[in-house]
Amino acid sequence: AEPPPQIKRVEIVVARSEIPAGTQVTSENLEELFRLKSVEEPAPKNALNSMSGLNGKYLSRTLDAEQFLSDAALS
Repeated sequence: AEPPPQIKRVEIVVARSEIPAGTQVTSENLEELFRLKSVEEPAPKNALNSMSGLNGKYLSRTLDAEQFLSDAALS
């Protein structure tokens, strides 16, 4: 029998809880707002896979808990 195919996993940035639009991301709240979540490929193609570079950005729309973060949600 053939071995089962390896499931590839990738990490994406998701909201820990609901985050209202207009929230500013800072070095102080970054870890409280977001976490990396391991998901099976294919991940949503516009999902961010790193929390670097988020400092100082604002959410342009509300994110639900566990919703992935994309550039489109940032300003």
